[in-house]
Amino acid sequence: MKARQKMGSVALLCLSVLLAATGCSGGSGQGKEANRSSATGGKEPVKLKIWGGTPEENGPAKAVENWNKAHPDVQAEYVRFVNDSAGNTKLDTALYSGKDVDIFIGYDPNLRNKRIEAGVVEPLDPFLAKDAFNLDELFGKGNTEVINGKIYYVPAQKAIDGILINKTALDEIGEPLPPVDWTWEDVANLAKKLTKGEGANKRYGFLFDYAKASFGNTLALSQQGADFLYHADGTSAFDDPIWKQIFALQERMEKIDKSIMPYGDVVASKPAPDQEFLKGKAAMIWGAFLIRSVKDLEKYPHNFVTAVLPTPHMTQGQPGYNGFGMQDFLAISTNSQHKQEAWEFIKWYSTDGYEPMVPFGRVPSWKKFDVNTVVEATAGKNKELFDLPSLKAYYSGDYRFTFPKNNTARPELGTLLKEETEKFILNNQSMDITLANLKKRADELIKAARK
Repeated sequence: MKARQKMGSVALLCLSVLLAATGCSGGSGQGKEANRSSATGGKEPVKLKIWGGTPEENGPAKAVENWNKAHPDVQAEYVRFVNDSAGNTKLDTALYSGKDVDIFIGYDPNLRNKRIEAGVVEPLDPFLAKDAFNLDELFGKGNTEVINGKIYYVPAQKAIDGILINKTALDEIGEPLPPVDWTWEDVANLAKKLTKGEGANKRYGFLFDYAKASFGNTLALSQQGADFLYHADGTSAFDDPIWKQIFALQERMEKIDKSIMPYGDVVASKPAPDQEFLKGKAAMIWGAFLIRSVKDLEKYPHNFVTAVLPTPHMTQGQPGYNGFGMQDFLAISTNSQHKQEAWEFIKWYSTDGYEPMVPFGRVPSWKKFDVNTVVEATAGKNKELFDLPSLKAYYSGDYRFTFPKNNTARPELGTLLKEETEKFILNNQSMDITLANLKKRADELIKAARK
């Protein structure tokens, strides 16, 4: 019991990116109120509170405005929280207290699973069965995780991980766009070729946002899947040969080729990757979702062409994973007083209702959504800024996604990896000592978490 409580509290510290549909009441005025009163039979409309972390102006407001106009009897209210530890604690406090949450939409499967374990997420199986809402047919076979024999969410977004590339820079050095089955070594090789200049005029071949993500985690997950931190017996996997390969690649890019923006600089100054990319300070960046910034010429004036490729593999010809895949987990609070209405919103938002989110870089998981519509919405009026064939291939690709099954001490293991990586990169700790420390300390953390 003690271990479970500890895991629950630790989960509140996990960062997760959460999205919610947001909206307004649909206007005011006697005519509209009369129509609403007529539509609801004189009753006050049901009010749904939908929590999430996406700024209202980035699609949610329009989505819920559409819902509110079509459903005067059920009005959605947006409650936004900042997507950080404090914001997620705010959401959890509301969920656990049983107040003010009907629907919440999340990204992080680890945090999602902790909320399920805590009993604050309503199982959707009765709703799915009653409406014959077939998740495999609508969102792809096996793309929704069954947890303890039940379904607790509907995934609205297909979160495809990938890399943005300055294709104009590639053309200038006579390099073709890599194939979609490229490797992390290909990234390193290309980054070296794309790096040029010195000092303030230097353009790095690659920028990875160390301040928000882990290079090691990203590469390991692409090869091993979501449980890359563990062996099958539950012990830590830092003695797997892949970690030596990962650290060697990072060391090469940081210290030998000097083709990646330095770890210390990124962590200290926290540069916005999309801004650095669109200013021409980095020729490639991790985070394909940042493609939404490319068409914003007012904020990011530029004239080069951007291409996008999916997550590289660690080993050529060996299938890898493309992140957690299906995200924007639409879930109902067990304490909601309007579960049926919440379910109706989830059905709508995860299918026809998701379109306003697309122009802001979100890819619908609904299989019936036309990929050409996604490409058109992504490029907007500035199609000349995009390599459209790569966009279409990226959005229509067949990807293998992964779900975490083992979460033992996962947050602590993430902190540990960060500490030892910094000793390796910043303090010149040897790779052998780094890997030995990781293995020893990780096994101790896992053992302690099981008590």
